[in-house]
Amino acid sequence: MNKFTPGPWVWVEEPELIGSEMPKIVGANGELVCDFGSCEQYYPTEGDPPSGADKYLMVAAPELLEALEDAIQYLEPLLPDEALVPHRAVIAKAKGES
Repeated sequence: MNKFTPGPWVWVEEPELIGSEMPKIVGANGELVCDFGSCEQYYPTEGDPPSGADKYLMVAAPELLEALEDAIQYLEPLLPDEALVPHRAVIAKAKGES
């Protein structure tokens, strides 16, 4: 069973939709993935939530993980194990296994 919130994830900034001035990331099933209501903890100098490239990377995370897992399955028979070590390490990091 997958312990992650199902993708695709969506970046929501509209206060009337989320009941807050701070943006949130919401999963495909409407489940809250991340609430930036306490951004001071993560962005102490600015107090602002991530924007630009950061937010696009965050909402693409589920699809990036799935694409990398699919690519590894395809590449395993074609490449030596040591060639896939960095890819497996990134997957483990994304899953909190390293």
